[in-house]
Amino acid sequence: MAIIVNDVTVKYKNKISLEHVNLVFENNEQWAVYGPNGAGKSTLLKTIIGLINPDSGQVDLVNLDQSQITYLAQNSTVNVAEPLSVFELVALGLWYEISFYKGLNVEQKERVCTALSQVGLIDLADKQVSELSRGQLQRVLFARLLVQKADYFLLDEPFNAVDYDTTIQLLDFLSQAKANQKGLIVVVHDQEIIQEYFPNTVILDVNVRYQGPTSLVDFKLFDKG
Repeated sequence: MAIIVNDVTVKYKNKISLEHVNLVFENNEQWAVYGPNGAGKSTLLKTIIGLINPDSGQVDLVNLDQSQITYLAQNSTVNVAEPLSVFELVALGLWYEISFYKGLNVEQKERVCTALSQVGLIDLADKQVSELSRGQLQRVLFARLLVQKADYFLLDEPFNAVDYDTTIQLLDFLSQAKANQKGLIVVVHDQEIIQEYFPNTVILDVNVRYQGPTSLVDFKLFDKG
């Protein structure tokens, strides 16, 4: 399995967000995506999952489909106009599998509970999403990813504006994903996290500046300012 980005160019409001981007992500590799603001990092993830159509080029999914890729957007929010419990929000991660006429089976309910336990929020399963703190919501959204049987996890700045407990949970997930040989493509600004948790790095600034082992990256060469 692989995600192949073939000569992708994306324009937004007459501005080029990505230009002639060529990348290959194998299913058992963990990649950090690093670059300045406006470099096209979020655009890259959205293009991979099909939220944005490139102006030229294409993304090829080799021996996998979109249901095997899960995505957490930057600063994700939830519409809480309707009552929704923490358990129900996490269960929405199973929408590819659920029969809405039958509801969750025993195995699926156990997966939801396991995911909530992994992020330390099983005691809040019945709490309304509208009552959660920002950090708690991020962890619930993260549990929604865990409940899916995905091969690739795409995360857009998951460490942005979250509390210490949430950061620890996310770092623990990165370690587990690496151990389980899951594919990770994560937008990260923290160089220390990249160096400790990601064997591979993409440096993006509209164009690909670097793709390869993190151990060979001199971040000073790519930092602006």
